[in-house]
Amino acid sequence: MKNNYILIVLLLVTSISFSQNKEKLIKGRITSGPVTVENVEVINVANQRMVMTNAKGEFEIWAKTNDLILFSNSNYEDTRKRLWESEYNSGKILVELTPVVTQLDEVTVTKNDQLGAEFKAQKQYTPAERKLETGATMVRQIQGIGISNDAIINAISGKTKMMKKEVAVEKKEAALIRIDELFEDKYFTEQLKIEKDYVDGFKYYVVNDQEFLDTLASENKKNLDKVFFKLADEYKTVVEKEK
Repeated sequence: MKNNYILIVLLLVTSISFSQNKEKLIKGRITSGPVTVENVEVINVANQRMVMTNAKGEFEIWAKTNDLILFSNSNYEDTRKRLWESEYNSGKILVELTPVVTQLDEVTVTKNDQLGAEFKAQKQYTPAERKLETGATMVRQIQGIGISNDAIINAISGKTKMMKKEVAVEKKEAALIRIDELFEDKYFTEQLKIEKDYVDGFKYYVVNDQEFLDTLASENKKNLDKVFFKLADEYKTVVEKEK
């Protein structure tokens, strides 16, 4: 009788463990303080699925217990979280994002009697950044100070948010290209010990990490190696759990 009881307990534990390792559709909502956040990239690193939040900050994604999920939006700090057992069981998660604190570009003001103040931004813009700077700036210097009707319309229609999204995507695409320029695939397989089939997934994983993007921009090879090895350990842990 005692042996039968132990067997039943073991079967129940096995059944519960198996059910928690089975993917199911998880519903979520993303906020920042009292505000819901739309157009957030939600990526399940384990199964490579990606969805976007709607106007109410809501999303649905297939996942299972302990899956690593990334949340990315150009206006907020990138966030990662594990899907906890309690969240898996309830089928719901709530995530709060932290707004990015934007540093203003340094400008040089030169006095000119005929043209007024001339502003020279100390930055080279990419096409998407130039489009955003032109279409989202509320006040421009056009023979004095004027108000941009385009910027107002874009803000109301949501086009400004989409342009910011384009900038974020452009930066990630540029980072992927730079990685391929600096490193051959054998670096990832031989040095980082990542299986060949998972190399592309790892590259996408790292371009969603702000520390990596900052280090890549500095092009300090030594520091880049350190960040690569740290992220490779995280990524391999995720991959091993999926096998």
